[in-house]
Amino acid sequence: MSKTLIYQDYTYNNGSLFKTLSKNTHAKHIEYADASDILKGCLKKGVQAFIMPGGASRYAAAKLNGAGNKAILDYVSGGGTYIGICAGAYYAARAIEWKKGQKDEILVENELSLYLGLASGPVRPFKPADIVPIDYAGKTVNVFYWGGPVFEETISAQVLARYTSLPDQPPAIVAGQYGEGRYLLISPHLEFDSAQLELLRFDVADNRHAEIAAMPSTAGLSTDLFHDLMDQFLV
Repeated sequence: MSKTLIYQDYTYNNGSLFKTLSKNTHAKHIEYADASDILKGCLKKGVQAFIMPGGASRYAAAKLNGAGNKAILDYVSGGGTYIGICAGAYYAARAIEWKKGQKDEILVENELSLYLGLASGPVRPFKPADIVPIDYAGKTVNVFYWGGPVFEETISAQVLARYTSLPDQPPAIVAGQYGEGRYLLISPHLEFDSAQLELLRFDVADNRHAEIAAMPSTAGLSTDLFHDLMDQFLV
């Protein structure tokens, strides 16, 4: 049975990704897979796509560096598809610059390195959670930004979308080949629409989503671009 796997690290909730992905007609039998599953060989047969979702890439690296990353590389080089969203996009880059120059900076070389460029963030002047424009296929699309990177341009990767409100309009979505397979790296969270973001607006003590509560209206935000990309990369 062909299936689509979403990586689970037990530190972040990716229910919105699962819900949106389940509405795509090309997604086959969606399941979660953790580091243990990968080390046991879950990527060896019948996997349509492996999705590394949002969160923080250091948690994935802590469990996958070594044999886990080799299993992912073998899967993609053998014809598989890697889709990285936000943290998953950072994770697949050659290197990460997170908060460079600040006391809590994270500067690392990545073992996975499907994409041979640098991923750097969070993007300023974007707010920690923001609605921002990108250019995709000549059209302006408003998307949900939540800490994702901008990508360094490389000759090995195709730029699919750019952040149009930033100087030099850096890449927001890139894609490329790795062996017989391919990767798609997405900086913004395209899996959220207005209704799902409203569910993350809380008025509670110690609000862990305070940056979303402070966002302006997200009316009109859709998952159309997410589905357009999945229609291309889940076939």
